[in-house]
Amino acid sequence: MDYIRLPTAPLWSAEAIDRIDRLPDTHTPDDSSILGEVVTELAPLLERLPMPTAVDHLLARAACFVRRAELYAAVATLAYLGMLRLERLAWPGWQHDDGTVKRRLRPLEMALVRLVALPRPVAALQVGLLEAGCSSGELALVAHADVTVAAGGEVLVQLPGCGLATPRRVRLGSWVAGAMAVYLVRGSTAPLVYTGQSSEDAKQQSCVLMSVRKTLVSAGLGADRSVTPESIRRAGARAVYDNTPRDRRLLAAAAMLGTSDFNRVAVLVGHVPQTNFFVPPVQWEAANP
Repeated sequence: MDYIRLPTAPLWSAEAIDRIDRLPDTHTPDDSSILGEVVTELAPLLERLPMPTAVDHLLARAACFVRRAELYAAVATLAYLGMLRLERLAWPGWQHDDGTVKRRLRPLEMALVRLVALPRPVAALQVGLLEAGCSSGELALVAHADVTVAAGGEVLVQLPGCGLATPRRVRLGSWVAGAMAVYLVRGSTAPLVYTGQSSEDAKQQSCVLMSVRKTLVSAGLGADRSVTPESIRRAGARAVYDNTPRDRRLLAAAAMLGTSDFNRVAVLVGHVPQTNFFVPPVQWEAANP
């Protein structure tokens, strides 16, 4: 890892966990639990090792990719919140254990990306749209006029459809509603998350995706080649899948992604290996209760 070594002691306390808890909808209870575990495990290491070395030791203890990714995201979160004095945190270059080329973000990684995006309304909306199921090809096409803000503050967005995704209406997470309220120009046909001057669709899409990648870099995930803007979309689909009753969860995830290909949805949410697109839904549902 590439760190600037600083002899400063960590700044954490219970405040580290409280600060992420105070941000609505940006975390899960499991995220806070992992942060607490990292604080507990790092404390004795930092009594005898410099901070970068202590972090290296912590990450080396994890046997599998998923756990290493969770711990890395926890360290990055603590650093982003100012709890660890790490000037630079670089992805160590791990490859996913199952050989998957691209992957969805883990829950704590998703929480970290939201935290990093929140101070910038456009970045928050980009992440929020992807998390709600917007595809990379649709992102630059969404206009201010496609957004409806209900009386209770619920934000609905009409997605135009693109490629394999059909037109549909999706709901943004409440964590991004504040950014929408600040930024939305009601009724405008201008692009919602593209702020450049080009009128060419390809250039608009490229610019918006580059902006999302900058957010991923700010979250410490930029050097992880298995993470792309699509990883955010997959994380959102998995969250919908996990939080929907069993008899409707596949349909709910497919609806937000704008597809009727249930086998592909199974791949995107992580219940079927990426190389196998043709497992009958009944079979994999039975195998993954």
